[in-house]
Amino acid sequence: MNDGARCSAPTLTGAVPEIDIRPAGRSWTGLIGARWASHGLRAQTRRFREQLGLPTDQPIIATGHQPTMWHPGILSKYFAADSAARRVGGHVVWLVADQDAVDPFLVRLPVLDASGSLTTSPLSLGQAPLAGHAASMLPASDADPKINRTLALDSMSGGIERIVNAYKAHRDAPNAAVQAGEATADLLGELGLTGQILFATRLNTTELFASLVEQMREDPDRFVLTYNAAVASRPHAGVSMLDYSEVNHRHELPLWRIRPDEPRQRVFEEDLDSVPISELAPRALLMTALLRLAGCELFIHGAGGAEYDWITEEWIRNWLGVDLAPMTLTTATLRLPLESSAPTSQGVDHAVWAAQRARHDPALLGDQESAEIKQAYVDRIRSTRDAGENPSAVFQEMQRFLRAYRKQNETRLHGLDADAAELARRAGERAIAQDRTWAFALHDRASLGVLRDTIDRTFD
Repeated sequence: MNDGARCSAPTLTGAVPEIDIRPAGRSWTGLIGARWASHGLRAQTRRFREQLGLPTDQPIIATGHQPTMWHPGILSKYFAADSAARRVGGHVVWLVADQDAVDPFLVRLPVLDASGSLTTSPLSLGQAPLAGHAASMLPASDADPKINRTLALDSMSGGIERIVNAYKAHRDAPNAAVQAGEATADLLGELGLTGQILFATRLNTTELFASLVEQMREDPDRFVLTYNAAVASRPHAGVSMLDYSEVNHRHELPLWRIRPDEPRQRVFEEDLDSVPISELAPRALLMTALLRLAGCELFIHGAGGAEYDWITEEWIRNWLGVDLAPMTLTTATLRLPLESSAPTSQGVDHAVWAAQRARHDPALLGDQESAEIKQAYVDRIRSTRDAGENPSAVFQEMQRFLRAYRKQNETRLHGLDADAAELARRAGERAIAQDRTWAFALHDRASLGVLRDTIDRTFD
C-alpha cells in the first residue's frame, strides 16, 4: 500500500483535513471485484455470513473500531467504506471490537480553566469500568452527565448534546458496548452513513470460529510457532508474542475468556476442555483474520491496524495456506479550530536557558558594566592559568562579585524564573490546540462534510 493519495482542502472553520489513503481510492473497486470473483462465495464463506446475518448477494466492505467515541481519523475509514460501497453496489459492515477493555463512556473535551488557559477535561457518560473488563461485560448507562466547565469552543455544545442524546437513546442496551456502538451508528447516520453493526463477540457463534479453534487444539506447536514467527517479522508493530513452552506443553492462543464481573483472561490450549466456546472471543489478529477469511471483500484499516494486519496476513498464509481479502488504509487529521498563544517548545527552552544564564551573565539583564567586569575576571582566570599559576583566588573573587550582582538584581532574576515557569506551564496548550483526537461529533458538520467529500473524490 504505497501508491496512496494525500491531499487537503479548506473547511468553513479554517481547519484543513489531511487524508492518507493507500492504495489510491480509485483502485479499490478492482480489489473488491477481484476478490468477489475469485471465491464466488464458497460454502464456508456463505455459511459464515449467513450465521452472522450478513448478505451473501453483494460484496462486503468492512471497517471498525472499539466502542468509544472516536475521532475524525477513524471516521475517515467509514467515509471511505461508504464511497467504495456505492461504486461497487456493496454492503458496509461496521465491526465493533467489544471484547476490548476500553471505557465506552469517556469523552475528552477541550476546556478553559479559571485563568482562561486551554486544558482538557473528561466528560463521563457513565461509570468508569474496572481495569481489564471487556466493554461487552459492562452495564449500559443512563448517560446523564454534568457539564460545568467552560468549553473552549461554544460550537461544541451542539455536538456534546448530540453525543449525550445518542447514548440516552440506547440506555436500555444489553451492555455498554452495544450502547456505544448503536449511539455511534446514530451519529454516523446523521452524516448520511449507513452500515451494519457487527460485534466481535458474536464471531464465536460461527462454524469458522469453532473450526479454527479446533485446528489450534490439534497442532498447538505449529500454530503458536507460525503466529510468533509472523509477529517477530514486524517487531515495530507492537504485537506481543504468544506464551509458548514446548517443555511444559504451554501454548497461549489469540483468544480472550470473557465472563461477567471478571477481567478478561488469556486463554491457553489446555483451557479449551473446560472453557465453553460462548466465553471465548478473538483477539485483534484473529478477529480481523476471521473477517478477511470469509466476512468481506475488503477491510479498511487505520495506520495502526494496517501495521499489525500485515502480521495477520503472513500468519494465516503460513498456518492455513490461504490469502486473506485485501486490506487498505485510510486515515485523516482534522483539528478543531482551537486558538492558543502558547509558546513553542523552543520558546520555552530559550526562556529556561535565559533564566539560568542570567545568573551568570549580567549582559542578559542589560547590565553592560557588570558584564564587562565579569569578562575581565574570565580573562584574568585564563591568563593566570596560561601562566601556569593557580587561578582559584581570582575565581573566588569573581564568585563574590556574581553573588553581589545576584543580590542586587534578585527581583529581576526571580522574574525571569517566574516567566520561564509560566511559559512551561502554558506550553501544554499548544499540544491541546493541535490534538487530532477529539470526538468527531465535536466538529461542525461543514468540516466533516468537507472531509467526506475530499475522501470521496479520491475514488473517481
